[in-house]
Amino acid sequence: MKKIAILLLCVLLLTGCKAQGSAQGSTTEPPTTPAAEPQATTQTPATEPQTTEPQTTASPEQTVTLYVPNEDASGFDQKQVQVSSLSEGSILEALIQEGVLASDVQIISFRQEGDQLYLDMNGAFGTQLRSMGTAGEVAILGSLVNTFLTAYNASSVTVTENGQLLESGHAIYDAPLEMF
Repeated sequence: MKKIAILLLCVLLLTGCKAQGSAQGSTTEPPTTPAAEPQATTQTPATEPQTTEPQTTASPEQTVTLYVPNEDASGFDQKQVQVSSLSEGSILEALIQEGVLASDVQIISFRQEGDQLYLDMNGAFGTQLRSMGTAGEVAILGSLVNTFLTAYNASSVTVTENGQLLESGHAIYDAPLEMF
């Protein structure tokens, strides 16, 4: 009888050990499930940038009002155009595409301080400006000034040529310019 009792006790102990092993096996399985959860979490952020990406692509494009000389150079027509971004380069390119400025005109430097703009143009701009009569000069300079003032919501702009005063055969532009 003692042998049977010892045998039963051993069987119970072995069964208990096996049950603990199963419990440990069960404990091992749940970490597999949480490991699956981070994968689902990892997939969610991957989906979010795809949703954000089209918004980022669309947001830089801006509508800018160009001031283009009218047919008799007595004023300006306003034309709404799409530019890739609100930058001095994209605005200059739009004025060139509209035929207001020559294709070799470039901006050397540009800065904004409050509502004042500073625009330094290359020699090609001065050459184009000096090749015009008075009405043509006003038309070209007015287009540039009005377009930049409107685009940057500024009150005046100082235009220079190669870092020097802008001079034409008709005027010396030594003060900030306002809307024409």
